[in-house]
Amino acid sequence: MDSSGRFLVFTLVGCCLFSSSSTHAAAGATSAALPIAAAPSPAPSSPRPVAEPSLIEPSPPSAPPSAPASPALPAWKSQAGSPLAAQPMIDIPLTLGLGAVLLGIELVAPQLPGPACRPVCNADTINALDRTVIGWHSPAARTASNVLIGFNIALPFALDLLDVAANRPSHAVTGYLQDALILSEVFVVNAALNTAFKYAVGRPRPFMYEPEPGPGSEPGVATHAERLDSDAGLSFYSQHSSTAFSLATAYSYLFSLRHPGSRWIVPVWLLSEGLAATTATLRVLAGKHFWTDVLVGAVAGSAIGLLIPFVHRRSLPAGSGLARYAWLRDLRISAAPMLSSDGGGLTLSIESR
Repeated sequence: MDSSGRFLVFTLVGCCLFSSSSTHAAAGATSAALPIAAAPSPAPSSPRPVAEPSLIEPSPPSAPPSAPASPALPAWKSQAGSPLAAQPMIDIPLTLGLGAVLLGIELVAPQLPGPACRPVCNADTINALDRTVIGWHSPAARTASNVLIGFNIALPFALDLLDVAANRPSHAVTGYLQDALILSEVFVVNAALNTAFKYAVGRPRPFMYEPEPGPGSEPGVATHAERLDSDAGLSFYSQHSSTAFSLATAYSYLFSLRHPGSRWIVPVWLLSEGLAATTATLRVLAGKHFWTDVLVGAVAGSAIGLLIPFVHRRSLPAGSGLARYAWLRDLRISAAPMLSSDGGGLTLSIESR
């Protein structure tokens, strides 16, 4: 190959090499120029509005923790010493006046005549319930009833004194004197009402319907002198029963006012009323009263024992359950004797004002 041919070959090879290198360079440049996806930049947050300094109210300073408040004492315990409020200008003259009248009646009673049917009355005029009592004349029951009535009278005063001494309220002496005055008023009002009915009705006692005692009579049968006595015609209604229930109810209600919510309220009511019921039952077993005598006595005595302390209370203790009986304030209660050819009874009228 001549020189011109060699030159042509070298020229072609050089052109091919140049063309190849140029192609690789252009490809590298193209790859370098490709765009790379960038991470999205966070959107700019809007600036939070700032309150004007003049509109910002300063928070009040926190108060220091206070000590727990002590429970408030009932008004009667912190001020008066008793849940009852006596009115001395009314209660003292009333109690002493009725007591003087009762004492005068007891002094003249032996001079009064006995039952009109003495010495033996007709048992056919007695109802079926009371007729079961005729023939009962237990001397032991008579003695026991006379002993128990003393406990019925003394226990409320003694127990209330122990209660006041144990609790030691302010003005304890004044408080107990008020309790004692109201309990005494319950006693004399009950006795006065009972005495009025006894003499108005004049019902013979059960032993008046038994035959007079003979040589073979049982012990305890009423003697001829007992049948002629004025007391033989004072059967209705039982003073032992009414006295026992009036004071038992008055003290139990007073205890409930003094200790609202106490677990001893129910036992006090059960024991006091149970003792009164025992006294009333013994009077029947002794032949001194009929069943209706002691039942009416229990109702009348309980009503007096509840109403007199109720109208003297200072307030109805909250949460004790007694507030639901506030409607009793508007009741007007009246009683009157009812006379008939077979004896008599008690008419009780209750009206709401």
